Amino acid sequence: MLISDFKGMVPAKSEVLPLNYARTAINCDFTSGELRPGPGTEPEITIPKTGDIRTIYKIGANWIYWTEKVSIARAVTSTDRRQIYFAGDSYPRITDESMATAGSPPDYPVDTHRMGVTAPTNAPALAISKIEPSQGYGDVIEPVAYVYTCLARVRDGYVIEGGVSPPSVVVDAKKNMKLTVSGLTPPLGATHAGYRLYRMRAGSDATFRAVPFGLDGAGKPIYDIPPTETEFVDVDTSTSSIKLSLGEVCETEEWAVFPDATESLIEYQNSMVIGLCGNEIIPSAPLYQYPAIISQALANTRETVGGRAYGDVAIITTDERPLVLSGSGPGDLMLTKLPFDQGCLSERGMVVVESGVYYPSPEGMVFCDGAVAVPATKDLWRQEQWAALGPERLISLYHDAVLYLFFEGLPSGIVWDFKNEYISTIDVGHPVYHGHVVDDGLYLLVHDTDYKVVKLGGTQNYTWGTSWTGPNRPSPSLIRIDGDFNNKSVMVTITADNQMFSRIVTSSSPVAIKSMRGREITLTLSGNAPIKAVELDRTI
Repeated sequence: MLISDFKGMVPAKSEVLPLNYARTAINCDFTSGELRPGPGTEPEITIPKTGDIRTIYKIGANWIYWTEKVSIARAVTSTDRRQIYFAGDSYPRITDESMATAGSPPDYPVDTHRMGVTAPTNAPALAISKIEPSQGYGDVIEPVAYVYTCLARVRDGYVIEGGVSPPSVVVDAKKNMKLTVSGLTPPLGATHAGYRLYRMRAGSDATFRAVPFGLDGAGKPIYDIPPTETEFVDVDTSTSSIKLSLGEVCETEEWAVFPDATESLIEYQNSMVIGLCGNEIIPSAPLYQYPAIISQALANTRETVGGRAYGDVAIITTDERPLVLSGSGPGDLMLTKLPFDQGCLSERGMVVVESGVYYPSPEGMVFCDGAVAVPATKDLWRQEQWAALGPERLISLYHDAVLYLFFEGLPSGIVWDFKNEYISTIDVGHPVYHGHVVDDGLYLLVHDTDYKVVKLGGTQNYTWGTSWTGPNRPSPSLIRIDGDFNNKSVMVTITADNQMFSRIVTSSSPVAIKSMRGREITLTLSGNAPIKAVELDRTI
């Protein structure tokens, strides 16, 4: 009998599979069709931060980490700062490589700031006086009202703008009228960098446009009001009237901060970030990413669990069913329910592959591509087998065309070759709490005496076993292993019911085996020698 083309396990069908399928497969690599040692782990860093670490992320050349389960979305920016957004650590925040590492490693990420700038809640006050006290007011120029926004500095000279205040009272601006705007209030929880004032431009669209604060050395308008200013006088001294040379239309009327309770963030198309908060799906402003457009939020009947972007859609999961988010901007987003009644058990169990998104449901892994949602593991695990694994603790990672399924707090996980529909197990020696795929490597957050980041790499000894049953079956009396035994070996173990025989094999020469009989015969191979095939002298 010849065993070749080695496969992994299919737990739901283990009793009816050919002998080249495993009943046991630990730390095995089947990618070549041979049985080879699977990957081990190599040390990356010991995390110096105190507390129970639950999230890791590599930003540039450095690792940053949190004691909370943080959801992270990368930013699409025009710089190389490697900016990210994250939620789950108080309110949603932004950081980048220079900010996160601007201190000592125990404090990473060091500097962060809120996603967005809080909009003022008070309307600006408006006082009217004369430019030339001895003269009366002239003709009406136009009706005006004012709003203002706050500016915040988030890193070396980079300033972001917040949402708008309520509008001031409307007045008819006249010649010789000095309009003094006051009551400008700094933003909360931000490094105040100034204000921008916008004036309503009369007309059919009644737009608010930026009022210049002054001119620079080249005579060009400056629109940023310094944070030290407490009021703004809208006067053009050359014409003794309001400033008529206004800037661009205010873009931030709908801008807000993402709610503190935002649980997940998704890097979406068109440079948008999608925030998941309760049953709401909140888009950011296109291109800017950090401000939330609360007015365009979509509400679902069930609370969201998590989401992943795939192609030009995002798969949003709830505890009831998957949803598909489509659209390229806040105003045209659509939410479609997929006709598949299986909710998601773990946000960290969601993972993107080339063809779609997988997520863990009560009955197994589910595959979604934006058009359909289908059960993906019904032939791999029976429902009770799947439930026993603890899918509510699942951490899914995609690397080198296979899925790695780890379960929070356990040292062993599953390597799922979903294209060939079999699995093996992997033991990394220490409890796993998170993972990150970056720089073509898979990294795990583990704990022994300290929390550490380890990289999947190298090899470790495998254990692979198969079995067959029958009344009073004879065990093989001779075995030959076709393998690479260059300083490598394999432990061959044969059992027949309660009898066992083991021998270490170091070459491809035939090896005699103690003859035994039993109802169930097992063959187990343990070692580090790559094996092409196994020949047994008895026909099974």
